[in-house]
Amino acid sequence: MLGRLSILLLPFLFTVAATAQPFTWCLLGVTFDDGGTATGCFTYNADTNTYSDINITTTDGSVFNGANYDTVNLNFKVAATGFLVLTSSAPDQTNLPAIQLVFPPLPDRGGTIELGAVEGTCEDALCDLMTPLRDALFSSGSVLGSTETLEEFLLFGG
Repeated sequence: MLGRLSILLLPFLFTVAATAQPFTWCLLGVTFDDGGTATGCFTYNADTNTYSDINITTTDGSVFNGANYDTVNLNFKVAATGFLVLTSSAPDQTNLPAIQLVFPPLPDRGGTIELGAVEGTCEDALCDLMTPLRDALFSSGSVLGSTETLEEFLLFGG
């Protein structure tokens, strides 16, 4: 009897242990309204709702100078639908660049998702508020989710 019970429970053990793996999401074709662009990648783990390995670069446009972003602003609500990224973890972010990425909920299976982006400067030390200076509408870019890095994707054709 114990042997049958063990066999019946085995499928449930595998179901409970199944988790989504983190995906690398890369910006594709993101162009701001002032002509600047955004490129780079980040990793998102749907199970833990965490972003990591952020490396986003924006280029100069007619309204705003580009910047390199690598730090999630944890003072801003982080969700599967977007996050705010800073250029550093400096204790005072006032007047420093920030970029907010917004998209439909990121699935835990990858894919291509349209995104919106707003870039500007932080209004206070914690960057709770940002002055938007340029934006990229949903039609001007997307994020591609994959277990591959951007270099692997471009090299092997996705």
